[in-house]
Amino acid sequence: MNIIFVVITLLYGLLSIIAGIVGLKQKKSSTLATVMMIVGGAFLIMSVLFTKNNSILSGITLLVGLVLNHISALLSGIKIHGKVNVGHHLIRLIISIGVVILYLLQ
Repeated sequence: MNIIFVVITLLYGLLSIIAGIVGLKQKKSSTLATVMMIVGGAFLIMSVLFTKNNSILSGITLLVGLVLNHISALLSGIKIHGKVNVGHHLIRLIISIGVVILYLLQ
């Protein structure tokens, strides 16, 4: 198992969960978006746990977590700022592509 993949994915998942919890407390974004962020983060963490036992399940879980995080960020941006912050989502996309590449290389 690639340690870089594990560390980055666990950190991304944990930070997503923390962001979701903070979002729920602040109530600026929709409940749906913040719950999606928490679930997406949990899926990212689960993808690392499944890597040793089932690579197909791990890959699907990873992709679902990343997609949930992207959708959640889009919904939150629209709700809070009234628009999509393209730069923010490009950075998210680059990180997600990097995580997927690390997953595929392990």
